[in-house]
Amino acid sequence: MVDAPLRILHVIDTLEVGGAQRHVLSLIDALHARGHRCLIATSGARQVAGCDETAIYSLARDSISHRLPLRFAARLIRVLAEERVDLVHAHLHASALAAAAATAVHRLPLVMTHHSDSTWQPPYHQVLGRWAASRARMNIAVARGLATQPAVAGLPTLLIPNGVPLPPDPSIDREQMRGALGLPPRALIVGFTGRFVADKGPLLFVEMAARVAARNQCAHFLMVGGGPLQGEIERRIAQHGLGSRFTLAGVRNDASRLYSAADVAVVPSRRDACPLVPLEAMAAGCPVVGTAVGDMPEQIVDGITGSIVPVGDIASLAAAVLALVDPTRRWQFGQAGRERVAERYSIRQMADRTMAIYEAMLRAGEGSGAAVYRAEGTPGSRTGGRERSMRSRRGSSHGGSFRWDPNVSSDSSVVKPGGSVAISKMTPPGSLK
Repeated sequence: MVDAPLRILHVIDTLEVGGAQRHVLSLIDALHARGHRCLIATSGARQVAGCDETAIYSLARDSISHRLPLRFAARLIRVLAEERVDLVHAHLHASALAAAAATAVHRLPLVMTHHSDSTWQPPYHQVLGRWAASRARMNIAVARGLATQPAVAGLPTLLIPNGVPLPPDPSIDREQMRGALGLPPRALIVGFTGRFVADKGPLLFVEMAARVAARNQCAHFLMVGGGPLQGEIERRIAQHGLGSRFTLAGVRNDASRLYSAADVAVVPSRRDACPLVPLEAMAAGCPVVGTAVGDMPEQIVDGITGSIVPVGDIASLAAAVLALVDPTRRWQFGQAGRERVAERYSIRQMADRTMAIYEAMLRAGEGSGAAVYRAEGTPGSRTGGRERSMRSRRGSSHGGSFRWDPNVSSDSSVVKPGGSVAISKMTPPGSLK
């Protein structure tokens, strides 16, 4: 255990609603509960619910996602000169590039979490991404497929799956949420939550819904999210004559609560890593129909907590939903899903494993010996006293040795831009000029 609370700066491209963003905010909440102090550096201007105790630096007015963040990196260097942090934890590609540069300047330890694959990146971005990963003392992957990418290059990597909160009794919200959304109280509610982009399969959901609606007159379909395919989704719904049987709820910050209103959650992704949607749905006691992409077949136990179907197979998606018409079977799947989340995908487990990395990494950086992060989630190291000086906190940008175990189980704001410099800080008030 560290001998005093840590100050950790999380750097993420944007706080717009998404899986990586929810991951970061959940992790920060868990670290705050342990007495540690977290800050966020990000881009864009968005009010973030639940961040009242977190200082947020908005270092760019527009999102840096999929861009080369040179100005963002320069401003991040200024933030690190102002804030006395123990380590930096980067999330997503552009923020990882900026964090790698800034921590090199200040000789601060860097942890990097990989939330998605790099197939979108042009070659020069892939080279930069590998450089940034090489600067990290530890690379964390939220999915097994992502863990192999930095590990192939011989970099220290550990698999820590996403964690989600477990509502005490999701059934309490059921009627309230259905009423708030205007959903038919007695209908079979089939839900989709996610960005309206091709990778998430929202058009597959609409086509699946047309088949289910033709065979079950009680089915109603709820879509939560938004994105570039919004217009095409609405056109397809009208084309199938299903306007009265769809509810488009838009983008919501409380999306995870809406699973209590659904009877079945469908995740028809064409590409994904370790999506939060199946976990959040199972935590709410909602059975899940998902596709065989990423770590979804590990999250969803086929025939126990839901169903796994081939990618792009509309007929199989529809058949799996229709197989869950029986409320007793849905209840059994839902209870099994809650148990699986509690056992393997809790926020506590995610935070415990992440905190163990921080501690082992900081001890190794003090020259107290090599630390090996074991699959069980406990660091083995020759311990030594930790001095709370800036020198001992910063140390060198690398230190110690870590090992990725390929057999480790996955069970294991409107932020005010500050003039031309565009640095602003939310709660507590900033001190940068």
